[in-house]
Amino acid sequence: MEKSQVIEFCQKNNISFREPIEDLLSIYYGNIHLDIPCTQKLEQGYGFKSEMAYNNGDMICYVPEYGMNEIDGLFENNILNLESFLEELSLTIDRNSYTHDKFIDACGGWKSLADEVFDTVDWQFPETLLNDWESMRSPSELIYCYLSHPNDFTYRNYFKNVDSEYRQSLAQEDSRDYGLKNEEDQKNFNTIIEFLRG
Repeated sequence: MEKSQVIEFCQKNNISFREPIEDLLSIYYGNIHLDIPCTQKLEQGYGFKSEMAYNNGDMICYVPEYGMNEIDGLFENNILNLESFLEELSLTIDRNSYTHDKFIDACGGWKSLADEVFDTVDWQFPETLLNDWESMRSPSELIYCYLSHPNDFTYRNYFKNVDSEYRQSLAQEDSRDYGLKNEEDQKNFNTIIEFLRG
């Protein structure tokens, strides 16, 4: 969906709107206020992504390609009732879009992981990327990742949904393979392994 299409739609239907910040266009109609992401070309596909919005907190900062297709598709249908259309658009945007907090929720409350996921997503849903990482990363890569953020222990929530067999393979790791530098590193490593062994 091009920005010009949304603006044209608003003008044609007497909907007031505000020019977008980074392709996030706000429209107002009665009691309805919507922020509509406009399609952008991303590195490997299309979607919507805004680092400024991610750092803002409650603004839409990411919509994957499939989500943008669903949003765009609504504008291609014949609109019989403007209010019901805008309500459907609101539901569709909510279902397919991500704010900073939604990224953190998808990562089980682990903020540093959410930052990494936001930086990496390029067309897919964040949950899809997380699943890909789980299947591709070796146990040692995951533990190195956790050791690099020793004060961020909310990864425990993230592990609740990890396959138990995979958790057990992580729990078999030996600290001698990690070149731990001091007692603090060893303590953090032990905390991770103890949690994984459940």
